[in-house]
Amino acid sequence: MSVTMPGVCTNREVPLPGSDTKFAPTMVAIEGHSEELDAITTLTTFIHTDASDKGVPECTLELFSLPDDAAHEWVPTKPINTSPGSDQNLHVIKGWLEECDQKHPFCQRASSKPGSIPTRLLEIVDEDTVCLVNAVGNSTRYIALSYCWGPTSQNNSPTTEDNVSSRSSGREGILRESLPAAIRDAIYIVEKLGIKHIWVDALCIVQDSQEDKSRELARMGQYYGGAFLTIVANTYHCNQGFIGEIGRCKTHTESPVPRDLVPFNGIFWSDHDTMGRFGTILLRDENPYLLSKEPISKRGWTFQERLLSNRVLSFGSRVMWSCLGQTATDGGIQDWSFDENDPDGTIREFQNELAKLEKRSNPESGSSKAENDGRAGRYSLWHKIVGNYSRRAITYSEDKLPAIAAVAEQFSRMSGDEYAAGLWRRNFETDLLWSTPSPGTKRPEKWRAPSWSWASVDDPILYTNLPGDDASLLAEITTIHVSQKSPIVPFGEISSATLEIKAPCIESNATDIARMIEPCFPTLGVENERNMVLNFLSGIGTYGGELKVDLPEEVALLLLYVEYRSSSPDPIATAEEDSHASEKYLKIWGLVLKPVNHTRDCYERILAVSGLMIRVVGADTLLSRNKVVRIM
Repeated sequence: MSVTMPGVCTNREVPLPGSDTKFAPTMVAIEGHSEELDAITTLTTFIHTDASDKGVPECTLELFSLPDDAAHEWVPTKPINTSPGSDQNLHVIKGWLEECDQKHPFCQRASSKPGSIPTRLLEIVDEDTVCLVNAVGNSTRYIALSYCWGPTSQNNSPTTEDNVSSRSSGREGILRESLPAAIRDAIYIVEKLGIKHIWVDALCIVQDSQEDKSRELARMGQYYGGAFLTIVANTYHCNQGFIGEIGRCKTHTESPVPRDLVPFNGIFWSDHDTMGRFGTILLRDENPYLLSKEPISKRGWTFQERLLSNRVLSFGSRVMWSCLGQTATDGGIQDWSFDENDPDGTIREFQNELAKLEKRSNPESGSSKAENDGRAGRYSLWHKIVGNYSRRAITYSEDKLPAIAAVAEQFSRMSGDEYAAGLWRRNFETDLLWSTPSPGTKRPEKWRAPSWSWASVDDPILYTNLPGDDASLLAEITTIHVSQKSPIVPFGEISSATLEIKAPCIESNATDIARMIEPCFPTLGVENERNMVLNFLSGIGTYGGELKVDLPEEVALLLLYVEYRSSSPDPIATAEEDSHASEKYLKIWGLVLKPVNHTRDCYERILAVSGLMIRVVGADTLLSRNKVVRIM
């Protein structure tokens, strides 16, 4: 069946919301069988801006229609639901839950596995009151809330040692109207879904009891992993609600259509419908949904809450469902794209690894693959996790490691590996090669991690140009020792750390090391890093107008990996080079270090170099001469 959709908007230009661009479509033709029409969600059209324009620019538009409109048969995608708290939307949510329960075996196993029930839960008493209760047994079904606290903890109406008794009393409890809007809205959704209990960290943890906080924070991963569902409130702080109207026009309040959609009227007909029917397509400029733009994606603690939750119902610029089996939204185009910093791909990859772990752990599954299967990909996943996490804000500096501790604990189960201040023992030499967008680093005033750990800085973390299979490992880790602050949080805050490495080491001054790099042919993909390192070693590595590190006269270049050895700086000309030349070029991965208070063989990490070429005299002797250095 073929369909032709003529536009009636032939004599006027239509402005695109938020843009100076206008378009004037005259005819849209769609050819295809009826079963293919589900794919009609976008349209590429010509844009007419000036008759003198020589080029013909294009504009990709998203197409929507309302379910009861004649156009809906041909454009089946409806706009997002602008009333997330409506009965209609709740009906859709219940449908997602039902489908997940009935059709997703991985989700069923995840939701039914025994876990650690929270010490306390909020129980919905009636339409006015909730009450703190002690959870009993492992069968209590509860929903967890993930949200942004806001600038101060007082915004959350926190539970303290002074009010925990009254809040646990059936007579008093907590008035729902006294709670912040985000928590009130979450309780409303929980109630409508027929669940009686919800876990909210500010209310279910005694906030001024260090003992209670330490115990409960150590179990947070289990709490989110064991929840029937996690509700995500995509608001900037807890005093913002999330079930009110979203995206509606404030002038035309009766319209359920988001205000950024432009109506495009037309006549719609098919081969068996010669008269045609009037209908309306709703258009907007292509605007893919990016999870990274939501407020909650900017907070550190919420990342592990999302990673460890099996089923997530997210309220923000749209209502979105995500589980191991599917991702869905109530309206809007579901085939959205993601930017490189969007956590969605990392979340899915991590949860797939968790599902594989649970399958291996299940004796009935018959799966017993070795722990090191897919090892390289697994550590690459950790690098993505660190990269995503490091772009988020942490209110309290000391929370840098605790806020990702539950994820590290699960990763340890996946890999069978030993954790050390954000790095992994079996991949330690590669894990050391983290970098930041600027050679200068922002370190907190109070020590929280050793200089070799990415957790010691407040910059976004990058793992790029890492050594491949052709690179040879030069370093040997002789000592790693990390002391945890609390024995009940083994992946959390640390009090001290020691690292000793045996590897080739070039001890010189920054100028001489820069000269080793300066004349070399830049290797593919690292020219910017080469220039950055050169500028930094030359004393001009600035960021925001400030020099971040005062380089001492003496520095050291510790070589961890080497791949390319030649007497020519051109990597293409390596085969027939003179092997006896005194001067050679090496493609290396390593760390630039600075001495610590003139202590012998004791250093701090300044930066990493990845895949850079250096020129050295006596390369063979250098690579065979190892030194043990301690990095603080």
